[in-house]
Amino acid sequence: ACLVVPGDTSVVKLLSFPGHFTDATAAKIVESIGVENPDAHRISYKLVSEGHGKAESRVLAVALPEPDAAIAIQAFPIGVPAPFSLEVAPLAVMTAFLNGPGTQHTEGAIGVMDFGDNMSSFALFSKGTLALVRRFDVGTDTLLAKIQESLGVDRDTAQGIISDGSFDISQPVTDIMEPLIKQLIVSRDFVERRENCRVEKLYISGGMTVSRDAMEEMRSALGIEIVTWSPFQNLTLRDGILPE
Repeated sequence: ACLVVPGDTSVVKLLSFPGHFTDATAAKIVESIGVENPDAHRISYKLVSEGHGKAESRVLAVALPEPDAAIAIQAFPIGVPAPFSLEVAPLAVMTAFLNGPGTQHTEGAIGVMDFGDNMSSFALFSKGTLALVRRFDVGTDTLLAKIQESLGVDRDTAQGIISDGSFDISQPVTDIMEPLIKQLIVSRDFVERRENCRVEKLYISGGMTVSRDAMEEMRSALGIEIVTWSPFQNLTLRDGILPE
């Protein structure tokens, strides 16, 4: 069984090291990822791009607190299925993207945004290679809480309001999305300057995609094509294998 955990407590960083990637470089990853107690985490990395000469080597590194990993593994205590791999959800989404819509974007630059319950993850790819990854303390629950507060409704009602558009929630959406979008614009501009590229499209997954107001807010502010997608869309599944 390939396991995926929400990973809200994880640390995900794209690290840069000068020159060629060596064993000595690998030894610096634990220090560079910046967790207080590395021994209390499961830490792994993937070499994203190999540096040559003056070019940097880029490494995607992730640290997951051991208790969070242990909980997932304990769900499979004996026999089969046995745990095969453990991944944090936002990176699993990026993997699914690269093996799905990302195969159509080996040239140019594109963005991927995944809205979890409590956190959102944002990545930019240039010519199919990861160029930036950031995480934000904003998720679908953030918007739900704002709507509950603004309209004085319970959570179930707030969920219905987001998806059916029966109330004007443009102000709560703006309050939540505006600071996030400003950070996305800063990140996009940084990558476009560094990589000498232009981000052409943004793929978005997660609970926030059901909010037309949130999607329109992003489309208007970023000025690029916004595409909603699901990490599950490229899986071949038997009918009824996943509940609605």
